[in-house]
Amino acid sequence: MAVVQYIHYMATCLIYISEDSQERWHGCCLRSDGKRMKATHTKYSSNYAGRQILRTLLNAGLFGTLALPLACSAQTLSDSSTAANTAAPAEDSSEVFELGELIVVGMSQSYIGTLRTNMDAALIKDITANNVARALTALPGVTLTRFGPRNEEAVYVRGFDRTSVPIYVDGVPVCVPYDGFADLARFTTSGMSSITLSKGYSSVLSGPNAFGGVINIVSSKPVEPMEFSSSFGVYSGTGRRLALRTGTRQGRWFAEAAASYDEKDYFPLPGDYETAGAEDGGNRNNSYEKDWKISAKVGYTPNGTDEYVIGLLHQEAEKGTPPYGGSISTTSLRYWQWPEWNKSTVYFTSITHFGASYIRPRFYYDRYDNTLKSFDDATYSTMNKKSSFTSIYDDYSYGASIEAGTDEIDHVTIKVAIHNKTDHHDEHNVGYPHYVFEDNIWSSGIELTTRFKFPLQLQAGLGYDCVTTDKAVDSNTGLPIEGKDFDSLNPVVALFYDMKDAGALHLSVARKSRFPTIKDRYSYKMGTAIPNPELEPESVVHYEFGYAGSPRKGLGLSASVFISKISDTIESVANAATNSNGTWVSQNRNVGESENSGFEAALRYEASDSISFGGTYTYLTRKNISSPHLKPTYTPRDSGTIYADYRPLAKLSLLPYIELSGKRYTDTSGANVDSYVAVSLKAEYRLSEHVRFDVGVRNLFDCLYAYQEGYPEPGRVFFTNIHYRY
Repeated sequence: MAVVQYIHYMATCLIYISEDSQERWHGCCLRSDGKRMKATHTKYSSNYAGRQILRTLLNAGLFGTLALPLACSAQTLSDSSTAANTAAPAEDSSEVFELGELIVVGMSQSYIGTLRTNMDAALIKDITANNVARALTALPGVTLTRFGPRNEEAVYVRGFDRTSVPIYVDGVPVCVPYDGFADLARFTTSGMSSITLSKGYSSVLSGPNAFGGVINIVSSKPVEPMEFSSSFGVYSGTGRRLALRTGTRQGRWFAEAAASYDEKDYFPLPGDYETAGAEDGGNRNNSYEKDWKISAKVGYTPNGTDEYVIGLLHQEAEKGTPPYGGSISTTSLRYWQWPEWNKSTVYFTSITHFGASYIRPRFYYDRYDNTLKSFDDATYSTMNKKSSFTSIYDDYSYGASIEAGTDEIDHVTIKVAIHNKTDHHDEHNVGYPHYVFEDNIWSSGIELTTRFKFPLQLQAGLGYDCVTTDKAVDSNTGLPIEGKDFDSLNPVVALFYDMKDAGALHLSVARKSRFPTIKDRYSYKMGTAIPNPELEPESVVHYEFGYAGSPRKGLGLSASVFISKISDTIESVANAATNSNGTWVSQNRNVGESENSGFEAALRYEASDSISFGGTYTYLTRKNISSPHLKPTYTPRDSGTIYADYRPLAKLSLLPYIELSGKRYTDTSGANVDSYVAVSLKAEYRLSEHVRFDVGVRNLFDCLYAYQEGYPEPGRVFFTNIHYRY
């Protein structure tokens, strides 16, 4: 409580100190793409009414609500325009749905964009990334992997796994309450306008568990009175893909709807693959996948700064899990299929301005239904063995957030945010009881950003998160468990130095935390472990120094060195406890200490009107300080990408894309997969202003490689698509 009172006091003092100032500076903005935004200097008399509004918000408890039973608080990062309200909607040519962004450009964010990386729809299209996992591989610091036994694609961000990097869609958290294992292959890129990634340092306003970073997937919005686009394609494995989108903007309101369908029966294995394990070669066994989704949003824009939007998203998927196909002898083969992997989300979000201040609420409900079937053998027809089962998850999350900010204080932007979310997990195997778990999560944050006319700019924030266990059960006895409540305080600070036209330097330090999942605390791991409801949050301190900008015309460059010191890591301790039979088993405990460090760089160069190229490189080392004999898994030391766009004719583009990766461990005992170079090539021809056609091949040289031992990736895959846009 003392911390919150201090923040309230300091914010109030800042308002009164600034009352006599007559000037406000908005510094040069360096966008994440390296381009410089125009600097403005505006003089005006003190806005007494605006200050009164902010004082009223303070006294009414906007900052005071951060004290909820130190009951936490916060929202998803955002910014907003400081332009004055107008009677009619402003012209907007961007298809990015700005209310879906975690950090909206504006509110004097200037250099803050250098701490996050943005991938737009054009680059996603150029590299033919059909899902979010594949798209993110084009960003530095990101490693793509596939967890073979579950057939799930995921990314590591500077060595941090998917439970440590929360994922949002239009600012709404993607909730998988039990274990946080979101399968990014299920999130297709149709209908997306951009993907934004924060690594290490992220705003304290973005919500809880931003341990290693934050990923936000932003949808599109219509900008014309009538819009329509479609694409249809086929690819190896009898794959077929269809996407449709239509939208309209009519004066003060807009509407959009989109649908997509993607299905394949199998994927081809590389020609060099030799039969092993339960895989007989040729077409990968049990590798079918089917995804479809629909989305819609309706928005009202009463003026040039305010917006009110209702959105919904529904997606359904089916998939098989290809069986183990490696050389290690094993008797525990899995024959799994997922007939149901469904998510539904509905949300309301808005932004309302009051002079140089704004308020932005968000409300949402997210449902996740999942069914897993474990069969006896490769016929996938019987379920008679003890190892066979049907597991059903019936989960949902609902929550709200509110963010508010003001430029009313001279030379300082101040923002606060509060989040509250309930995660509900209901699991059962067919024929067995239901086990219900429920967590209530609060997150709050306050952030100050300076706006001075000299080259230095500072951003500092303080976040407070906490979790209350509302329901928990012992899945062995069926009896309820009194879960533990836990919290975390997370300060961050970043300093920026403007190098004028050359770009900006940044130096940041950020403490972050990750709360243990329901699985971490309560799982028996099929009889091999004892739950530990007393687990505490993991913590990390990120240090980073970097540069982003355009040192010469046509060249965009970014580079960073980083180190992350991790403590209280949850590790499975062998022989830590006994089960009901008196047998020694493992238990999760906060005993780990580790360190991730490295260097990353990204470059893009417009060499001429007919050619541009770029690439990324990441050097990453991970040390398990507390258990040095354990190998770091799923992340190579060296990785990178190379891509280009060569236009030999006005309507023809040739687009090569190369993915490079060093050796990686896939088991802490030392099992590993070799390094590889996978080359893809696409040719695109624009038939007319509205129609384009492409043809290409992924893994051009039929390279045999894997992200996990025993689970080879597809061989040579041909594809072709036709696209129409009006």
